[in-house]
Amino acid sequence: MADNMRLSLVLSAKDRMSSIIKSSTKKSDKAFAEFEKRLEKTSSVLSGIGKKSMLAGGAMIGASVLNLKAAADFETSMTNVSTLIDTNVESIDAMGQKVLEIGSRTPVALSDLSGALYDVRSAGIVASDQFNVLEKSAQLGVAGLGSTKEAVDLVTSSINSFNLKGEEQNKLYDNIFKTVKTGKTNISGLAQGFGSVAGTVAAAGIKIDDYLASVAALTTTGAPASQAHTQMKAAIAGLTRNTEAQQKVFKSLNAKDFNDLIKKSGGVVGAFSGINKSVGGNKAKMIELLGSIEAYNAVLSLTGNQNQAYTDTLNDMRNGANEFDKAYDKQSGTINAQLQRGKNLLEKVSIDFGNYIAPAFGTVLDVATKVMKKIEGMPEPLKKFIAVSTLAGGAALVGFGTIMLGASGAVN
Repeated sequence: MADNMRLSLVLSAKDRMSSIIKSSTKKSDKAFAEFEKRLEKTSSVLSGIGKKSMLAGGAMIGASVLNLKAAADFETSMTNVSTLIDTNVESIDAMGQKVLEIGSRTPVALSDLSGALYDVRSAGIVASDQFNVLEKSAQLGVAGLGSTKEAVDLVTSSINSFNLKGEEQNKLYDNIFKTVKTGKTNISGLAQGFGSVAGTVAAAGIKIDDYLASVAALTTTGAPASQAHTQMKAAIAGLTRNTEAQQKVFKSLNAKDFNDLIKKSGGVVGAFSGINKSVGGNKAKMIELLGSIEAYNAVLSLTGNQNQAYTDTLNDMRNGANEFDKAYDKQSGTINAQLQRGKNLLEKVSIDFGNYIAPAFGTVLDVATKVMKKIEGMPEPLKKFIAVSTLAGGAALVGFGTIMLGASGAVN
């Protein structure tokens, strides 16, 4: 009886403990599963933060490198300009900021502007005029379908050869544009050969607008501007030889020489017309006076079929409204022009940021240079030992990393 009671109590206790253990185990399993999920979530969050941080850090470092490169390139272009000036008198940093300002409102690449500034100063344009010439030339290139460099070549050659100042210099941009508009050419075409003829034209006492109107008229027949330059140079040079035959003609026209005839005729084409009338339009005599068929073709054209085009263009240059500014406004309003200005603004910011980090980069580079010099001065056996040790250490790290990856996989 007593044994049966003890057995009953043991069985009852065992059954109750079994239910308690089962309940506890279920609760423990559930808690562990929830804990495991939290660990997995935490691991995923940390992994995501790590990857994003690495990407963001890499992007920031990459952007800094690009900023430094932009600043270095711009510094190089301005350093080229500094070789032409007295940096004790002019601040190259201030000049650089001025170029960046022009770029913010002009749809021309900053590299083109800084390169053109070098051309402006190398042409002898004074500091007080340099940025006006640069910006107006850049605008002329945009309006007249050419590069800033080509426009600068045209403008500076004109200013220097014809000694243009004040209002004459201000009118030059509009006159060049009207040459492009009324003739069949553009800034690129007009710039070809202009520098080589400008001195000859100016020495003959011909006004710049008179010459440009002549070139515009000659191109209306389809001749390129470079050919028109050559023909005009041949005609002017031919009539300044002061031959006996020429002296007789000039005397009949109450002029001492060709330069004097130009003044009294009101311009170069007027002088051509007077000479042609004095010989009765005789082709052979005109060719003899001019010295070449090439020169004769220019004179024949300007005193004949293209005379009205020349007259109208010259009148527009001297009395017409400014058309250059309107043309530039139209071109600068295009989407491409706006994109270029936006690009210039971004590049300006990049250059500014690059200039900020340049000193820090210089410090790092100085330290690295010192370390490299120390290494370079080491004995050859020691350098060999370091090289071999570096290779062995790298191999050991790779091996260790492989083992750790294997262990990680096993743990997972």
